[in-house]
Amino acid sequence: MVNNRNEHREPVIRAFVALPMETLVEVIARCLPGSGLCVSAALINRNEQFMQYQKIWDKVLNPNEVIKYEFSIGPFYRKLCMVLWSLFGVLFLFSVDTAIFGIIVILLAAFYYLFYLKVANAYAFSDDRVLIHKGWLSTKLISTEYQKITNVTVHDPFISRIITKTGTLVIDTAGTSGKEIQLTRIERPYEVKKKLDELRTNR
Repeated sequence: MVNNRNEHREPVIRAFVALPMETLVEVIARCLPGSGLCVSAALINRNEQFMQYQKIWDKVLNPNEVIKYEFSIGPFYRKLCMVLWSLFGVLFLFSVDTAIFGIIVILLAAFYYLFYLKVANAYAFSDDRVLIHKGWLSTKLISTEYQKITNVTVHDPFISRIITKTGTLVIDTAGTSGKEIQLTRIERPYEVKKKLDELRTNR
């Protein structure tokens, strides 16, 4: 009986080592007999979690149009600002007279950096155009087709790259005198530019 138990344990241990990036749900589904459908469901759920702004894009996409890449203001930048403002608010908590102000600062920082900036700045590249969705309660959508884009530039200042790990992507379009689209505080701006160039080339 001991040998049989060990024989059943060994494949499971190998599965964890061979596929370290799997979620627990996927591992359980793969190890159980007849779990093909469960694995598919787990992978679908992972993909749905990746598309954080799917509800927004469903309202603006044309028939047969597909989102290829989506992003927003860099999470490290938002979390860093949240921490700094929270530390500033904590300074006022040591006095009864200013404690209320400190609490307000912390709550406003949490709302603005952890919720508002993420929700109010949704960016995406579809197979046909650039989509920029701004705002939360009142919103604005900027849409630019790839064929109208004339130039794409990355601004990657040293301070921003080192401290907040962010940069700016500037998109120029035909028929405009200024810079129509500026995506600021985004992570890995050069990788974002490569993705945009790839979509424009393969269109």
